[in-house]
Amino acid sequence: MGFCPTYGRISRFGLISYANSLDKIGILSKHVEDIIPVFNAVAGADNKDPTCITDTLKLKKSMSQKKFKIGLISESFGVYVADYIKEQLRELITLIKNKHEVSEVSLPCAFKYGVPAYYIIATSEASTNLSKFCGLRYGIQTDPKTKTFSDFFSEVRSHNLGKEAKRRILLGTYARMAGYRDEYYLKATKIRRLIIDEYKEAFKKYDVLISPTTPICAPLFSEISRMDVVENYLFDQLTVGPNLAGLPHASIPFAKFGEMPLGLMVVSDHYTEQELIDFLFEIEKVGKKNGI
Repeated sequence: MGFCPTYGRISRFGLISYANSLDKIGILSKHVEDIIPVFNAVAGADNKDPTCITDTLKLKKSMSQKKFKIGLISESFGVYVADYIKEQLRELITLIKNKHEVSEVSLPCAFKYGVPAYYIIATSEASTNLSKFCGLRYGIQTDPKTKTFSDFFSEVRSHNLGKEAKRRILLGTYARMAGYRDEYYLKATKIRRLIIDEYKEAFKKYDVLISPTTPICAPLFSEISRMDVVENYLFDQLTVGPNLAGLPHASIPFAKFGEMPLGLMVVSDHYTEQELIDFLFEIEKVGKKNGI
């Protein structure tokens, strides 16, 4: 499973930046319990990261028998989500309804505009951050003596950056250009504000929000090679919202399709990592019953 805390909970000092306002350091683990000591070791204030929050939260394995108010994101049942995932999700809801309160909630802004807003913001910031990999101080180096800076810069980046990295740099550079900045980047940041407000409104009623992590089971490499760029980006439909909003969230296996695990995305309000961990323990119990 993957656990991602509130933006700023873990210092980003030392991280190779991709998109500063989106980058967060998370934790990968086989068991929920193993997240706790790692989080407690790495979270906390750091004067080398100005975005790092000063709260000194320490997670613990709570024995709380809390009845959670769970918001099932209605867009989880959209046409782009595979039927076998919807079926497993309904079975999960049936099981947890015995103990917790579950009802549907809609996040229309996050799901309609989340992917385009994310890719405009992320690529714009990435095009700036990755410019340092030009072969002088950072990145693969060659002899620059016989070339102008522009020729050297272009040659190093053309030969050594991957296809997807180049695509994102070009998209981001275009979105940041003087003639397009207001049209794309600034609009995307305004949409991010609307998405944050939408989540905050939902958390007035719910403790956690849940949805599938991806619209289909993990594809084979041969299947990925047949997908176009837009299809690849739409895989992020269910995950970009919490990232844009800087919310703590986690993906945890809850069922299987054949031999492959299916992930459940669980999101909680800012600075409520303990509540998120407590709920993950509940889902882990269900997963064990399903052979995960």
